[in-house]
Amino acid sequence: MDLVRKSLRKTKSDSKISCTNQYENNYTLNIEKSLKKKLESTKRTEIEYENTKGGITSKLDAVSFELFIHACEKFYGESNLHEFTKTTATDRQSNNVQYTFHIKTKDSDPFNYTINAYLTKCSLLINGRNTQHFINNDVIHIHKIMSNTTIQGAKVNVELLNKNLASKLESALESIDHSKSSLEPTSAISNPHKAVEKCHKCNRICKSRAVLCQFGHWVHYSCDKLSEKDIQTIEKDEQNYICKKCSNLSLKSPSRCITLPNSSEIFRNKSIKAYYQLEPPL
Repeated sequence: MDLVRKSLRKTKSDSKISCTNQYENNYTLNIEKSLKKKLESTKRTEIEYENTKGGITSKLDAVSFELFIHACEKFYGESNLHEFTKTTATDRQSNNVQYTFHIKTKDSDPFNYTINAYLTKCSLLINGRNTQHFINNDVIHIHKIMSNTTIQGAKVNVELLNKNLASKLESALESIDHSKSSLEPTSAISNPHKAVEKCHKCNRICKSRAVLCQFGHWVHYSCDKLSEKDIQTIEKDEQNYICKKCSNLSLKSPSRCITLPNSSEIFRNKSIKAYYQLEPPL
């Protein structure tokens, strides 16, 4: 299954980052699920690293996760002992879903490893040839930077910011529920059995090659003009599908959506009120 578009493009690099790449995944992020995962992460109280067969994994609370990203950029960007590049993965609507730091030590026997940061889950996967170098050396410096990071001269109150973010996320999820109700067609409410069986676009019975939209109705693959790659992704992926009609309605909806913070917003913004703002869609 081809989930990733093969085009890899370079973007303008940060002055502290040797090179920044970006690629696009061939799926659209499920915003509701992503917000729920982010909300769940605000409840975490500990940071633990675990050795697995695939590498070292870790789950962080939402604010500590952003602190970790900021600390990685600062530590590796200012280090004379490392070379690194940062790759940003997006979905089809240009939402950032993952950062990957490719690390290489500058010595005669270099250690190569990657730090994969998953934005919606606030989780990490560190893998490569020598991940123990990260655990034994780098993580100590990274956590020190996290602890010493300040905003306008004051240390970051992780617990308070997590509570504030949780409140914003809960409001955003309520807005999504409200939007679902307003987008649900009248026919689906009066006769849900009929809405499930018939295509929302052509009104013919969906015997095969059809998909259930997140908003409760079915649509034929052909009616939504889906490619074979799109169909394969839909049938094998766990992401909820939103048909093109509902997607267009969502863009026109007056309901507000949440803008999730990233490290540059948190640590370069002068106003603490702007860290977790609810903004209307463009």
